[in-house]
Amino acid sequence: MSDNKKILVVDDSSDMRMLMERLLMREGYEVICAQDGLECLNVLSTDETIDLVFLDIKMPNLDGFGVLEKLNDIRASHPQLKVAIVSGLKDKADIIRGLKLKADDYILKPIDPQIVTAKTKVLLGEADHNNSFAWLEKHMGCELTECVAKVRFTLVNISENRFVIESSVEFIKDVSFAFHSEKLSEFLQVPDLELRARVDICEVLSPTAPRFRIFATFIGVPENIQQKLRSLTMKNVRRK
Repeated sequence: MSDNKKILVVDDSSDMRMLMERLLMREGYEVICAQDGLECLNVLSTDETIDLVFLDIKMPNLDGFGVLEKLNDIRASHPQLKVAIVSGLKDKADIIRGLKLKADDYILKPIDPQIVTAKTKVLLGEADHNNSFAWLEKHMGCELTECVAKVRFTLVNISENRFVIESSVEFIKDVSFAFHSEKLSEFLQVPDLELRARVDICEVLSPTAPRFRIFATFIGVPENIQQKLRSLTMKNVRRK
């Protein structure tokens, strides 16, 4: 149930605005649209009932990064507001910049309607957060990357593009996160190596105990690190 939650879609593409509007209205949400960053800020400054903003980055007049930089005052009087970037910008630097500007999520275009629907429910607190990073982030008051640093996992397999881990914590599909392994840093001879990745699949391994196998794809790995990863075939390396 949407409980009359209101969502603002901000994109300079009329086709994208229409697609998002139809998708979200079908789920029972109230949807309004803006075509650039300036219009977005005008709407937010006059309507404190908006719960979630889906924000494009590349727009005329004021882009999405500019909107995020100006949101502090609005969020101070509008604490329930969530902002998710929806962009075709896939570079690691753009993703990190958006998250550092306090975006709550980063969704890549072209969008998958099922993923947008699922993420909407998580961002609005309508999903079951037990054993998920979203639940940890909400209830422990920490960012996703900090949660990852505290989770023990088994590194099952790794290649230049993907890796597989097992964990007692469920990962949400399509969420990006920071990946750090002391043993991997040691193997690659790269101190304090931290890479970003996106969850592709999260499988339940045990019906009786919380145990999950996570398949993830690296995001924006430098070429020199890819070359080192290419030479590795690792199985059952447990992170300490």
